[in-house]
Amino acid sequence: NFALPENSNDLDARRKRALTICNLFINHNLSISNIQRVLDEDAGTIVQALIEGGILYDRRQLAGRPPFGFERRSVA
Repeated sequence: NFALPENSNDLDARRKRALTICNLFINHNLSISNIQRVLDEDAGTIVQALIEGGILYDRRQLAGRPPFGFERRSVA
């Protein structure tokens, strides 16, 4: 379960939106596409809110570093 903080009324609009996204995803089992439709929000913003909320893990690679053991540059 995702518990909303007691002081959620005092938060700014951006943080309230992020809490709403997390609540819909966890407590109401809505998918990202359903949250997009309900809140009229883009998928990137939804995923970022879920990552910042600790619900999803950010699997993107560190900038400028290739995955371990793989060299993607061609040798000329």
